Order: sequence, then structure tokens, then C-alpha cells
Amino acid sequence: MKPLKADVVPRIPWLAIAGFVFLGLAVAIFFWRRKPERPSPSAPSIRTPQAWRSRLERARNEGWIEHGEQVKVCETLSDAVRQVALWRFGVGSLRLTTAELLSELEAHGAPASFCDPAQDVLSACDLVKFAGVRLDVTELKGYLETALILMPSGDLEDSAIGSGPGEGAARSGAGTVPRWPG
Repeated sequence: MKPLKADVVPRIPWLAIAGFVFLGLAVAIFFWRRKPERPSPSAPSIRTPQAWRSRLERARNEGWIEHGEQVKVCETLSDAVRQVALWRFGVGSLRLTTAELLSELEAHGAPASFCDPAQDVLSACDLVKFAGVRLDVTELKGYLETALILMPSGDLEDSAIGSGPGEGAARSGAGTVPRWPG
């Protein structure tokens, strides 16, 4: 057998092999470190309207507003109103924008006694969360009270949309849910 010339001898392309190994390791590490999607820490993990009501009452009683935690209060208010809208009227998702949520509520036949206060609360919360607006303490307390009014209380089957603080006026037909300045 005759030996091959030096320029014809097949050489192992070490650089290409090393590149493939490193690429394979990078892909393996990417998929190994990838965790199943978990809700973000600020994502709502509370499922029942009563639990949201108690969380809103805790925010009021612990003085979140007085301590200057407006973003935290508004995130809680927004999540609570969205969850109750989902629970009461079967809107499609909690990830809808305020305009999309209100459109969904209208499509699902939600009454104005729920939609108008919900719009007030969600719009104010959007301003605080996304535009960095600082609301007056009394104004934010008013939105908290409005959100509490929207929360069902007691027996879920018998609760009216306007149950909660001021429920006598809502059930007697003396008026709708109060509108707060905003």
C-alpha cells in the first residue's frame, strides 16, 4: 500500500468538533435550567372572591395606603376587581387590558352598576402602576372602598353585585354603587 501525500491526509477538524460540543452543551444547559412557568410573585394566587375581600380589608386595616404603598395597593385592587369580574361574569382572561376587560364585561352582560365602578378603579390603578401617578390618600381610600363594594360577601349564591359596605342602598334600589372622584 502506498502512503498518502501530506496534503491529502484527512485531518480531524478539531475546531468544528469543539464548536459542536459547546453548542450541544449550551442547548442542553438551556433546556435543563429552564423551569416550568410559574406565576410571577405579583400574580394573583387567591381564587375566591371572599379571599380577595379579606385581602382588601387587610390592606385597609394594615394601612398600606398610609404607608405610601400605592403601587402595592393598586396591584391588589386591580387583581381583585379582575378576579371578581372573571368569577361573576366569566370574562376570558385576567391578562386583558382595562379596555378589553370592560368590553368583555359588556359582552357578557355585566350591569353598569358593576362596570362603571370597576372602570373607575381599574383606570386609577393603571395610572398608578404604569404612569407613576401618585393619588391623594383619600382618593385611593375611596377606590379601595369601591373595590370592597364590588366584592361579594357572605353566601356567594345570594350576594348581590353591590354587596358589602353600603349594601343597603344597593339592595334597596336607592342608587348604584357610589362613584368616587377621579
